Amino acid sequence: MSEILTVTDLHGGYGRARVLFGVDLAIENGQMLCVLGRNGVGKTTMLNTVMGVLPASAGTVLFDGLDVTKVPVHQRVRLGMGYCPQGHETFPQLTVRENLKVTIEGSPRGSREAAYEALDLFPRLVPLIERRAGVLSGGQQQAVWQSPEP
Repeated sequence: MSEILTVTDLHGGYGRARVLFGVDLAIENGQMLCVLGRNGVGKTTMLNTVMGVLPASAGTVLFDGLDVTKVPVHQRVRLGMGYCPQGHETFPQLTVRENLKVTIEGSPRGSREAAYEALDLFPRLVPLIERRAGVLSGGQQQAVWQSPEP
C-alpha cells in the first residue's frame, strides 16, 4: 500500500505561541488514525496545520505524494483532503468571558454566580478568560460550551 498522508517534522502554532514541535505521522491508503491526548496538547492545532488552516512554521505535509505544505486550504480540499471538526457551540470571535456572559444572560435564571460556578468547575478556563474562543483547543471550547446554566 502507498501512503496517502505523510507528515514530517511539522511545527506550528498561533503567532509566537508554538504548539507543535516535530510531529511525524504516516497513513497508508485505507488506514485510519486516532489522535488521543488531554485537552490543550495540540490535537486540533495539528489537524488545522495539516489542513492548512494554520500555516506550518516548519516541516512538510505530503498528500498522495504531493507536497501540500504551502497549498491553500481550498486547493487541498479539491485534492481530496478534509476532516470533520468536532462541533462546539461557542462564539469564536468572543472571549471566554463574553461567551459565558452570553450563555448566562440568555438563560432564564442568569446570574453572576453562575459564571463563578462555571469557572470553579472548569478552573483551566480562568487563565484563558480574555482569550477568543476560536483559538482555544477543542477541549477548552467544550469546557466553555458545557459550562453549567444557573
